[in-house]
Amino acid sequence: MNVGRKLLLLVLVVSVFGAVPTLGQRQRKSVVLTLKNGESVEGVVLKTKKRVVYFKTWLGTRAIPEGSIIARREAHKLRELYRKELKQGQSKNVKDHTRLARWCLGRGFTSGLAAELDGILRLDPDNTFAWGLIKRLAPVYRLAKKNTQPREKPRWARREVDLLYAAAKNQSFLGAAMIRANLDSLPDDIQLNNAIRFSDRGTEPQRWIAVYMLGQSNKVRRVKPLYRRALGDPSWQVRACAVASLKKHDDGTTIGPFERALFYGKYASTRVYAAEALGMLGDKRAVKPLIAALEATTTPGGARNHVRFSKQVAYVKDFDVEIAQAAVIADPIIDVVESGVVLDVAVVSVGITRRRMSASLHQLTGTGLGYSPGEWSKWWKANKASYPGR
Repeated sequence: MNVGRKLLLLVLVVSVFGAVPTLGQRQRKSVVLTLKNGESVEGVVLKTKKRVVYFKTWLGTRAIPEGSIIARREAHKLRELYRKELKQGQSKNVKDHTRLARWCLGRGFTSGLAAELDGILRLDPDNTFAWGLIKRLAPVYRLAKKNTQPREKPRWARREVDLLYAAAKNQSFLGAAMIRANLDSLPDDIQLNNAIRFSDRGTEPQRWIAVYMLGQSNKVRRVKPLYRRALGDPSWQVRACAVASLKKHDDGTTIGPFERALFYGKYASTRVYAAEALGMLGDKRAVKPLIAALEATTTPGGARNHVRFSKQVAYVKDFDVEIAQAAVIADPIIDVVESGVVLDVAVVSVGITRRRMSASLHQLTGTGLGYSPGEWSKWWKANKASYPGR
C-alpha cells in the first residue's frame, strides 16, 4: 500500500471514528482498584497529584488517596463475566436489575452498577434499594465541575447549586439521582429560584430534580410550577415526582385543580394526566369525579372539531347612485362569494382516556373492572356510601 493510500485510509478512520487517540489516551485502560477497606472500584485513572489518584468512573470522579490502593488489575475479565450474567436475565424488570446491581456492587464493577441502577430508577423512581445505594455513593463521587468558591462563604452553596444543575443537563436518571442526593444536603431557601426555573425550562433530568426540590420547600411559589409539571410534562417520571411533591404539603385542597382539569382541561392529554395524578395522589374523594368523567366519555355530542378549506372571491354587486349638486356619485356595493368544504370530526375512540381513568380508579379502590363506564357506574351505586364526597 503506497503512502497516498495510507493517508486516505487514515482520513477515513478519523472521519468515522473521530480523532486518532494520543499515546497517553491509548494507555488509559479501564482498571479495577482494590482499596484497604476491602472495596473495589472500576474506572480510568485520570491523573495522580499530591499522592491522590483522580479516578473517573460511570458514577462520577472520585479522589482516592494513593496509599489506600493495595491492588490494581485490568477490568476486561470482569466485563466478560458481567456479559455472561446479563444473558441469564430473560426480562429486564426491577428484580433482574437489582440482582445484577448486587452482583456488580460486590465485585466493584462500577459501569455495570451504574447501568443497573439507572434501569431500576427508570422503572421505579422511588425504589428503596436504589436510593439506599445512591445516598451512600453520592458524597463520594462528583459529576459537577469543581466549585472554586471558599467553602466557608455563603456564595459557595449558591455556586454549588448552579454547578449541580448544569451537570444534570444531559445525565442519565442515575446521574440525576446522584445530583439530587447532593442537592439534598444544601439549604432549601437558596434552591427555590433554580428549582422553579429548571422545572419549566430544563431538560428531563433537570426537571425531575427541580420538581423534587420544590417539594422540599413550603413556599407558596412552588405550587404553580408543580401543577404545570403534573398536568403537562411529557415524562411520566417528572409527573409522578411533581404529584409526590404536592402530596407532601397536602392540606386537603390539592385535589381541586386536578379535578377541574379532569373535566375542563383544554387538551385531551391534560385530562389524561389529571386522571393519572388523582390516582397517584391517593385521595379517596377522587373516586366520584373519576367515575363521572368516565361516564361522560359515553355522552353523545362530545368533543368535536372541524377543518375548513374555502376560497373567497369579492366582486362589485351594484352601485349606490346619488345626485348631489349636479354631480352623479356612484358608490360600489361589494359582495363576496365563498366556496369550499368543511370537514366535521368527532372523537370516536377514547380508549386511552378510559384506560387511564380506570387505572386510577383501581389504584384508589383496589377494584379491577376494566374501563367499562357501565360496570363502574353499577359498582358506584353499590359502594358510594363507603367513599367520601366533595
